[in-house]
Amino acid sequence: MLPALDYEARLLILTQDTWNDDSVKAAWNDSTPKEKKGVAVYAASKTEGERQSWRWMEEHRPQFEFNTVLPCFVVGKILHPEIPGSTMGWVRKLLEGDDTALSQFPEQWYVDVEDTARLCVLGLLDRTVTSERIFAFGEQTNWTDTISMLRQLRPNNNSIPSPPENEVRDQTEVIPRARAEDLLRAFYGVSGFTSVKESLAKGIDGR
Repeated sequence: MLPALDYEARLLILTQDTWNDDSVKAAWNDSTPKEKKGVAVYAASKTEGERQSWRWMEEHRPQFEFNTVLPCFVVGKILHPEIPGSTMGWVRKLLEGDDTALSQFPEQWYVDVEDTARLCVLGLLDRTVTSERIFAFGEQTNWTDTISMLRQLRPNNNSIPSPPENEVRDQTEVIPRARAEDLLRAFYGVSGFTSVKESLAKGIDGR
């Protein structure tokens, strides 16, 4: 997982060698604002967990292949009504007028949950994928886009809050994204990543 805490600190280019060290530093930094500490610690745990896994592979050189999948902000279908849905759960709350997510998560890239699962499967089964970090980054989407799509999907819902004023757009170039999309096409025969609007429609089905 490669979220950043602030737009100004965000890298403009992500490569196979990019690590979310800003969040690791913020997680250990006592001066990190309380409202951002939780996201920083969560992101840092993902970063360090993956880093240590690659380090173990290098030190022990086992007889199996190891790949990782790095999803961004995951949206899409939630399989069980009692599952809150993590990031998709925050998006669902917008339908109820709860705009907490707008301040908790910066503008960023989205990916469909089923695309993420597909990439995990091919990371296990596709013999052309060896020792790779697979970047599950479907589409750049900010909260203004998200709220616009939710209003299109639920035109009679007057509880959906207004988008943030003067919201910036993430200009990050995710170079490894193309490799992930090519893998989806080759392994599953799909056209590419699922669109964010389709993912949101599945995620709010029945609401």
